[in-house]
Amino acid sequence: MADITASEFTALTGITVGGRDTNLFTQSIFDILEPIAKERLDAMASGVQPQTYKLLLANMIAHLWTVRTTDTSLSSERIGDYSYTRKADSQSKYMEEILSILRTLGGGGGMVVTIPDTDRGAIDNEVLRW
Repeated sequence: MADITASEFTALTGITVGGRDTNLFTQSIFDILEPIAKERLDAMASGVQPQTYKLLLANMIAHLWTVRTTDTSLSSERIGDYSYTRKADSQSKYMEEILSILRTLGGGGGMVVTIPDTDRGAIDNEVLRW
């Protein structure tokens, strides 16, 4: 599928590649994460249009960066007298966007979407076929 440039990535995610305020998101990191993101995305969806693929790819790169730079260890919650601790969400807003797009695409082209199991258990491993 289509590659994505650093400028397209920035336009789609708001994350600047190589800029001063990038939290060290360099061109080298972008170059390393892009093929990994493509491989993961290709395993999740096939048959999407090129522009949609670029949007999904930008979000996958941003997701890979975010989950590696954000603490996703433990999360505690209290509801009235009940409290519990669980592993925090390893999802990012970028993965949520990917899943949302894939769920709403439907309707043709023989597209196959595989939504991976997640640590939080909110999404079962499922394959959706349209």
